[in-house]
Amino acid sequence: MNRLVDATAYDTDAANTGVWKTFVAPNLEEFRVCLKLGGVYNDAFGKKMLELTAKYRNNNIQMENIEPKVQRQIVAQATAETIVADWSAEDFGQPFSVADCAATLVAAPAFAKWVSDTTNTTSDFIKKEQERIAGN
Repeated sequence: MNRLVDATAYDTDAANTGVWKTFVAPNLEEFRVCLKLGGVYNDAFGKKMLELTAKYRNNNIQMENIEPKVQRQIVAQATAETIVADWSAEDFGQPFSVADCAATLVAAPAFAKWVSDTTNTTSDFIKKEQERIAGN
């Protein structure tokens, strides 16, 4: 393996089970969330998006032609099922569930954007970065 590949190799445990991150809401409240690697780096997310959009594609409706509210619901559902692994029940005031997570992602656009941005920032899932954080 060349040095670049080695230096940027994913920590598959972190990518698949998640890393705990803190979302700071506009009112400065903090919410702890366990996130898996997201977007194009997460095969399960891609498969879930294909599954959730199949009825539209089968009717020759492109994603960009779906009503924006429905688009957000589709992405939120896929994210809740495949990217958000858990959240702090104490911070959120309720235990994690996929349904509650999807609803939260739709109702709180700043949180949804943060989840997307955070899980597409691959440095949190790089093996060397995980080792550095752990002090190894």
